[in-house]
Amino acid sequence: MKVNLSMTQNTLLNMLKISITIGLCLIALGIYLHFFSEKMHQLGATGIIISATCIAIGLIFSLPTKIFLTILLMKREADKKAAHTSGNKTPPPHKGDLESGIESSSKISLHNNQQTKASIHSRQ
Repeated sequence: MKVNLSMTQNTLLNMLKISITIGLCLIALGIYLHFFSEKMHQLGATGIIISATCIAIGLIFSLPTKIFLTILLMKREADKKAAHTSGNKTPPPHKGDLESGIESSSKISLHNNQQTKASIHSRQ
């Protein structure tokens, strides 16, 4: 049953990708008609309406499907990550390594500060 669900999701993803492609093509067609077509220029206001309609329909195809596709892909990635972490339990990184790195950097900083103070006092 899970195979059918993933197959349905793959089909849905393909349909959404096709919808995005159609939307982008319509947007590109509308831009071409508006800026580069002499026929639309000759039509006047009707030509502007035709090119604007192409762009509007392209946006209708493109934008909502991008949002839905992003949400669907984020959900799929979260599911994969959850499956990966439940199957492969790795211990968290040791805090001692981080703390020792912080301590050594603070010791170096303290040592440099003491050298600076000593050099200032020797100049006076």
